[in-house]
This record gives sequence, C-alpha cells and structure tokens, in this order.
Amino acid sequence: MNFLSKLILPICLVTFSALGGQTIEPTSVTLTYGDSSISAEIGKDKKFAIIRNNDDEKLEFSGSVTKEYTDYIVDVLVIKDSKSNQSSSELKTTILVTKEQFDTLILIGGTNSEMFNITLK
Repeated sequence: MNFLSKLILPICLVTFSALGGQTIEPTSVTLTYGDSSISAEIGKDKKFAIIRNNDDEKLEFSGSVTKEYTDYIVDVLVIKDSKSNQSSSELKTTILVTKEQFDTLILIGGTNSEMFNITLK
C-alpha cells in the first residue's frame, strides 16, 4: 500500500500542473474603426478573413494568429475602400498580443484620420 501511495502522488502532481498551464485559445478577432466594428472567426488553420461590402464602403479584414509560448503573434491586413469619396486605404501590420490583452482594445495603426483597433477573444 505504501508503494501505491508513493506512485499516485507524482501522477496527481503532474496531472494538475499540466492542467494549470493550459491557456485559452482565441476564437475570433474584432476590428474596431470609427463608429463601426467587424468580427472574424479564427479557423482551424489559424487564419481569419471577412469582407463587409455595403453602400458606403468595402472593407476587407484578414490575417493569421500564431501562438508564441503563452502569447500570440497576430498578422493583420485591412483594406478599406470608401465609395462616397472614392478613396482607398490599406493597413498591414504584425503585433504581439499577450494573454493579459485578451478582450481589450489594442491600437494597431491608422490611416488618414481613422484609427484601427483589434480585440482578440
């Protein structure tokens, strides 16, 4: 019986330490710009893409999410075509998102007078 209790203790310690180190995987990325926002689901291939096309604008939001230890490297491409004044802007960037930054707005850049933020959820 003494041998069995010595064997069970290390197994329990390894099991609980492995469960405690798990991180929550992000499932979506939300782009916020001006008074608007758009969300894209992260696929199994760790890529995301969505297009919004309405009377005012066409917006393409795409990229990828790569895990780096407990943090994430997010590649983002935003292409916005305004139909009213026939202008176009593009933003391409790579940022590091720490686990503490989940569910918070992160400024990724801006074009002209418009700022773009993302939220990893």
